[in-house]
Amino acid sequence: MADWAGLRLDLVVRILEHLPCRAHRAAFGFVCRRWRVIRDQHPPPPQLPWLFLPSAATEAPVFFCFLCDNNHPAFLPDDVRTARCCGSHRGGWLVLRLQQQQGGDFELHNLQP
Repeated sequence: MADWAGLRLDLVVRILEHLPCRAHRAAFGFVCRRWRVIRDQHPPPPQLPWLFLPSAATEAPVFFCFLCDNNHPAFLPDDVRTARCCGSHRGGWLVLRLQQQQGGDFELHNLQP
């Protein structure tokens, strides 16, 4: 198996430059501590908003990223997986209605990776 931690620094940075999507950059940092440090030293380019969608395949919602043309799972606490999204704000903030019936509680969640 290859030792990814030993890859030349210039190659690691070049790989990172081709990952504008925040979800892919987060996964990049899981390779090893060195790659995580490099990722943190090179902030991502300005992001397009993600589209928050219900998922037909699972009970958890997903995010659609226009940069990579892919869905990413939304890691939400179990009690809000079936909540209704009522709004969002820059910085990863979501306003969620926990109960579908009238008078349901609202919660504010930050999904920033």
